[in-house]
Amino acid sequence: MPEVILLNDATYHKHPLSTRPAGGHVIASNIREAGYTCEVIDWFTVLPDFFNILKKLATKDTKVLAISTTFLAPPTSVGFNEALSEQTGLGVYKDETLDNASIDSEIIYDRNLYLWLGSEENAKNWFSKIRQILPGVTIIMGGPRTARIFKIAERKNVESAINNVDYFVVGEGDEAIIKILNKTIKGKGHFLKEIHKNGLKFIFSNRYDKPIPPIKYTTYTNAINGEWMPLEISRGCKFNCSFCNYEKNVYRKKERQTLIDELTRNYEMFGIKGYHLTCDCLNDSKEYIDIFTDALKSLYFNIEYVSYTRLDMFHKYEDMMEQLFETGFKAGWFGLETFNHDAAKAAKKGLHPERVKELMKLLKDKSVNYGGFWLSVYLVFGLPKETIKSLEDTIDWFKHNHVVDEVSVSVLDIAEFSEQLVDMTSFSDHTLNPEKYGFSELSYNPFYWKHETMDLHDAIRMKEKFKEEMKHHTSTRYGGSAMNEYGSIRTLGFTHDETVKLLKVKLGDVGSKLLDVDKNLKVNVRKQLLQLSQEKLKNYNDSLLSFK
Repeated sequence: MPEVILLNDATYHKHPLSTRPAGGHVIASNIREAGYTCEVIDWFTVLPDFFNILKKLATKDTKVLAISTTFLAPPTSVGFNEALSEQTGLGVYKDETLDNASIDSEIIYDRNLYLWLGSEENAKNWFSKIRQILPGVTIIMGGPRTARIFKIAERKNVESAINNVDYFVVGEGDEAIIKILNKTIKGKGHFLKEIHKNGLKFIFSNRYDKPIPPIKYTTYTNAINGEWMPLEISRGCKFNCSFCNYEKNVYRKKERQTLIDELTRNYEMFGIKGYHLTCDCLNDSKEYIDIFTDALKSLYFNIEYVSYTRLDMFHKYEDMMEQLFETGFKAGWFGLETFNHDAAKAAKKGLHPERVKELMKLLKDKSVNYGGFWLSVYLVFGLPKETIKSLEDTIDWFKHNHVVDEVSVSVLDIAEFSEQLVDMTSFSDHTLNPEKYGFSELSYNPFYWKHETMDLHDAIRMKEKFKEEMKHHTSTRYGGSAMNEYGSIRTLGFTHDETVKLLKVKLGDVGSKLLDVDKNLKVNVRKQLLQLSQEKLKNYNDSLLSFK
């Protein structure tokens, strides 16, 4: 029975149930490789019988409970049901919108502290049940959100149920977790740099600079035939966009044979042929795309996949489109950021917007020969050099064009700098040198910025205007994140064409014209989709309860 139990979930999408996050399975595979026994419980936040499953799986040999925080977003509303974001210098996910820029950031800090639990009361109850089942267990949290918790602990003393966590691992945890296990289970070795900060204990871990290891799913994973699973092929990004807080100017790739072996094992053991690639940027290297696509072509079976991708690489290497389409590329998420050329150049994405628009159309046109493609794009409102006029032009273009399947918008965020996190995480150029980019004001309680052409409130107002203008678009879905939903729906047995239609079944006012069908039919379709998703969750829940 496992010495380590790892909890893994994504709290953004429940309808349909999200695909499994990669992080927990990457760390679990690494733990097993080091000689420890480890199992992962996915979707733990919504499993009907989670605590009974944990009780059944745990034994006297279970010494560590690890929690992957990467996608454990706090609840999206509080108080008067206002959707609050984390745009307080903690970094923002595009799903977490900002409707009230003046709200006291202390409220948002508390919500980040409790993650998916949302409140002190919920956290107290949850950890109390954990301690009843595993009274002596060491609890560890890892993943990007621990850096946010560190920033909170820098500001104030933390006396809450979150103190039940023994260690927060900040940075990439591949090697840190092994050092913790060696000390906790075997009583040997020592931790990496440990910092006590206002009641919480943090272990700092530098970047994992080795080739990307394989994920090895076990029979306990209970992957079903046809399920779309996460696949990590790289970490980091070759580029250095000025607004980006993700790992950049560095990238590590999975070796060709490792990739082939992993895909073959997954197919032979579980029948897996669909993947959600977790890399920050699939095509930041033409050399690696050649290796990646060659590896896929060498398989004796075909796969399909979705990924974050960079559009301007197709300008330099137009044949890269066919390379990806030929090997199963079915959906892509592209950060366009802006159609203002001056703003794009300041963001270090200098391809002219007119060429960007041409490439989107070319991509969709070429995809017809390969069974179609879902094209989703991201915009950032408020970049330096952006103007109200250029945003109005952008909104007008999207309003009158039909090449894009989905557009999502986030308001510019600028993470607050922390000297102690420099080696563990990346900070944007906007954070490191705001004056260079024209920011005349930048504060964090409440969060606010202002530069030469816009301020935070302008960006929020324009985002709301964009949403209003896109309400009745007949082909482009506004908002959401189909990146996760696509694989979730494909897992339920739907084809690509069916999935595209289901992704455009919107019941609210926004998106009501995407499909020209009766609303009652839409309601029934969504109910069926939810039912299938709930059945999937129940089957997984029951399989863990009966696992021997």
